[in-house]
Amino acid sequence: MDELSKKMEESLKEIKQKEEKRQEYNIKCLKIVSNMVFNQPCLRFGQILAKLKLDGDIFYEESVDTYERIKNIK
Repeated sequence: MDELSKKMEESLKEIKQKEEKRQEYNIKCLKIVSNMVFNQPCLRFGQILAKLKLDGDIFYEESVDTYERIKNIK
């Protein structure tokens, strides 16, 4: 197997692993949003999304990547 094929295979394996954990990480992301709603009741929903940097183009971002990005934002 050549180097390009190996890299493609590794990438596909990583994508599959992320897809398998999508629901788990969706729930983790929701918990972060929920905690912010309760801990900062003065914020509007759009402000919460902006504070978590979820107001951009994240349509194709995998949930695990989103979680990793927002997990330490207070």
